Amino acid sequence: MKFKILKYSAAHNHYDLSPHGLTAWMLEDDWNELLEAYPTYRDGMVEFYIKIECHNPLELTDFVLYTKLAKLPSQSRYLTEGRGYVWFAKELMPQRDNTTNKRSEVEISVMDISEVPIAESVTIRLREDDVETWSETEFEAAEKDFRKQVNLFCTQQKYFFNRSVKDAVVCDFTEVIPKPVSDSLPCRITSETEIIVKGKPLNPQQVIDFSKIGGQKKVIDELRRMIQLPLNYPEYFAKFGVKPPKGVLLYGPPGNGKTMIARAVAQSFGAAFIEIDLSDALQKYKGVGEYNLGKKFEEAERKRNAVIFIDEIDSIASIREKDSQNHEISLVGKLLSLMDGIKSSHRVFVIGATNRLNAIDPALRRPGRFDKDLEVPQPDCESRYDILCKYVKWEDKTVFDDTVTDEFLMSLANLIEGFSGADISALYTETAMSAIRRQLQMDVNGKATMSKDVNDVRITKDDFKSAVSVIKSTEQRTTEARKRNESEKI
Repeated sequence: MKFKILKYSAAHNHYDLSPHGLTAWMLEDDWNELLEAYPTYRDGMVEFYIKIECHNPLELTDFVLYTKLAKLPSQSRYLTEGRGYVWFAKELMPQRDNTTNKRSEVEISVMDISEVPIAESVTIRLREDDVETWSETEFEAAEKDFRKQVNLFCTQQKYFFNRSVKDAVVCDFTEVIPKPVSDSLPCRITSETEIIVKGKPLNPQQVIDFSKIGGQKKVIDELRRMIQLPLNYPEYFAKFGVKPPKGVLLYGPPGNGKTMIARAVAQSFGAAFIEIDLSDALQKYKGVGEYNLGKKFEEAERKRNAVIFIDEIDSIASIREKDSQNHEISLVGKLLSLMDGIKSSHRVFVIGATNRLNAIDPALRRPGRFDKDLEVPQPDCESRYDILCKYVKWEDKTVFDDTVTDEFLMSLANLIEGFSGADISALYTETAMSAIRRQLQMDVNGKATMSKDVNDVRITKDDFKSAVSVIKSTEQRTTEARKRNESEKI
């Protein structure tokens, strides 16, 4: 069966056309014609696997591709052509296909998948620059999707490696075992096929998404509006002549998730997370700190999708006064210059975190630089309960016994007033340690043994009560330390 092939940009349409990862589509009328030629497929129980072949030396077009075939409804809003076309993402064409003509005639033949040999292992290669912001969890999800969607392929093909429904990169098949007689002959992937992925970054980005952050919903919702809207819908801002925000200052007491929120922002839209710490900026020699700041911003602009995070920004961008040191004034000036240099096309957003908002130089806090101040407050009772629920899955009876109920968690949230998110994390750690210590036994020789098997150990509400008597809030520890210092001075 001869058809025309229409190549399109996957960056614009791929996942709108193909929510299930399929790579080729036929118009509905052509689909019905195909069913007439292959009546055994009419019941819908067997999928079409096809070979798309094109040999056109005049257009320098020469390729063989294998894929599933899907039907494109005749009422689809993406239809721009009449009958007799197959849509295919240009990113998946072999590199040797150098044609500039969008339409090339192709020969399509239906494959009998039962006759195609199964691959014992297949190696695919990614470009590390394409996946540098991916997490290990996202790689695992992409591998599962890859195994599920790709059933027929040859080593001359490319394929989309999907991190999420609307985010994917192109991978190459580089090696198949057992090796086929020809690179253009197909193999099959099954649940038994080993998939080897090369090109992963050595240290995949840590996964911190918004669902893992408790008690800060208001801040998270505001950040989503500020960052994701201009990144995903820039045409709306362009229409009304509105410049998207460049940065935001997160302020509030320590231990309540400012850094986690910044990482989650980057994770939420697949951006690189570039952190500027004090050691980058506060350098002994003149000009080194300014140079380091500039390199971080240059790195973000090269990636064209990045979140720059500056923790304790008050230490490098404090209010400039007459008695300020020259290097302090110079650092603030450099940061002002770098913020002014960010363009919307760079897709760079800057987040600063501080415990002392009023110490930040006012020039940084005007619109066009850090456009908004967002408080990350000490959690109230409802927020403390929300954070506890992130750690304590009280319905999991393999970890918690029946005394750890939803009602108990609410009473515990009331009890730990003044605790920050970090304090609650420490509280849970101490609770787990209490449950472990209850099983510890020492013999006369000092040898430690456990009285119960690990599967039989549960956390009880008494373990939480024991932890509360030990763990103090950051505010309590700070107050006690201040009193000790004052008494020592006396």
